[in-house]
Amino acid sequence: MRIVLSAVGAFLLKMLGAALFLVVFLFLFVIVVLCLFLFCPIRYKGEAEYDGNLTAKGKVTWLFSFLSVSFSYQKGEADSKIKVLGFDVLKFLEKRQKNDTGHEKRGSKAKRKRKNNKGKAGPLKNEPDLQISQIEEPFSEDTISEKTAMPDLEISEVLEKETDQTDLEVCQIQEEKDKQIGLKGSEEWEKEKAEQTDLKVSEKQEKKEAEKSGLNRFFHRIKEWFLLPGKKIKGFFRALRRVIKNVKSKVEWLSQLKVFWKSENTQGMVCIFKDNVLHLLRKIKPKVLRGTIFFGTGDPCMTGQILGVAAVLYAVYGKGIQVVPDFEEARLEGELYVRGRLSMITLVLIVIKIFRSNEWKQFKYDFDQLKEAL
Repeated sequence: MRIVLSAVGAFLLKMLGAALFLVVFLFLFVIVVLCLFLFCPIRYKGEAEYDGNLTAKGKVTWLFSFLSVSFSYQKGEADSKIKVLGFDVLKFLEKRQKNDTGHEKRGSKAKRKRKNNKGKAGPLKNEPDLQISQIEEPFSEDTISEKTAMPDLEISEVLEKETDQTDLEVCQIQEEKDKQIGLKGSEEWEKEKAEQTDLKVSEKQEKKEAEKSGLNRFFHRIKEWFLLPGKKIKGFFRALRRVIKNVKSKVEWLSQLKVFWKSENTQGMVCIFKDNVLHLLRKIKPKVLRGTIFFGTGDPCMTGQILGVAAVLYAVYGKGIQVVPDFEEARLEGELYVRGRLSMITLVLIVIKIFRSNEWKQFKYDFDQLKEAL
């Protein structure tokens, strides 16, 4: 018994050890994935040249080129690629679409062929069956036995009786048809007479109404001519009232928006956004920036003014870019190389900082109230 208990205890200890190992492994795996996602930077680089025609190339990679996006522009044509572990996703999707369209076309062609085959083969199969049935019906065994059993006199009497009955029925049907035709003719004649009298009466009434309406129209036009200035004045004042109401509503809306913009919470939120955006731009700013630019306008004065603006912006683009003016000819040529990176942790921290601030909560509340008021 002790041996069994010790074996069961050792087995349970091993199971617990394996479970703990799996839990620790999964926990570490999640931590590693989060660290890679947050701290592995998104790298970008790009090149551009211009000598009358623009050519540009760029590439963005993440997680040691696990995901890469590249694009190029040359001779007025753009091209892009999205790769996951070196596998081109866009090409795969295009091939799949082509295969789907090919299968659909093949299926539609097969359906058409089946329909055509059914249309051609259907009547040919049915015709011989009909002919055989038509041939076999009058020569069935029952009819032959009945005809052979009846004597010739009885057959003739039956045929005469049937012909007399059919003649009587035909005569009765014709009489009924004649009666119906006569009744219909009399009814139609009466209807035509009534319609003619109605038309005459309606024509007389229309003439009288036309004479009256002519006078009424004349007096109505004179009346409208006298009342027209008053109607125009009333319409002008109505339009003016509408315009005034719209202006008042717009003024109220603008005043509420002005109050919302000048409030302390909104201004504090603007400051938070500005600080975080500037911080993000500092992080996104390229670490490597090299290039040369040759420019000229053909006018030495204008070229000198542009050179002065470029000198003011020297603090932005730094020593890596050389600006070479041409005071004689109008030209614009150059090349540029950019490389930088950005880690996801900076974006996550900025978003958390914004949404956890009291200014954001108050700004959201004020914005909801403004929407309800408007």
